[in-house]
Amino acid sequence: MPTLFRSPLAMFALTEEATRLGRSYSVTHDVDSGGAPYVTVRVWWKRPEQDTPVEIRAVWHTRPTSTYRLKYAMARWPGQDWTDVSVTRAQQLLADGTDLEPPPEQAPDPAQEWARVWCDPYLAGDLGARLTCEETEVVADLLSTLGMPRQALAWLVEHAQGDDEGDSHWELRQKYPNGYE
Repeated sequence: MPTLFRSPLAMFALTEEATRLGRSYSVTHDVDSGGAPYVTVRVWWKRPEQDTPVEIRAVWHTRPTSTYRLKYAMARWPGQDWTDVSVTRAQQLLADGTDLEPPPEQAPDPAQEWARVWCDPYLAGDLGARLTCEETEVVADLLSTLGMPRQALAWLVEHAQGDDEGDSHWELRQKYPNGYE
């Protein structure tokens, strides 16, 4: 009997918003060359004054635990080639298709750049269990301080996957036995 697909919350939110706004979208299930399943969500629409459509693409990939995790999200629009975006930014673009101009060039905020890199759920999954409790808590506290509480929780949950009974994050391992989804 095939297993039932359970959409990650961010994927569900993206497709629900596309439906609400009457945007075209597709959800494609596929398998990579190593046999691991992944899902691509593609949302597109045309602004009346443009010939080229706006497009958002997000890919969720599985790990050995078979849980889907965001691998990447990108967007493009007239005059702008593919640009990496967060799912939150993709939802903003979807809701307000007029905010598509590239931001003015400015020096990136080092803390925000750090958070942009370290909020990656793949990184949390790969490194979380290898860090000490104290190291993980520092990463999670900084992400939380920078306005990323869900990503902070992801780090704690992924760290807990390497904890043994009685360790400080053991309860998270019990609550999220398959890691952060």
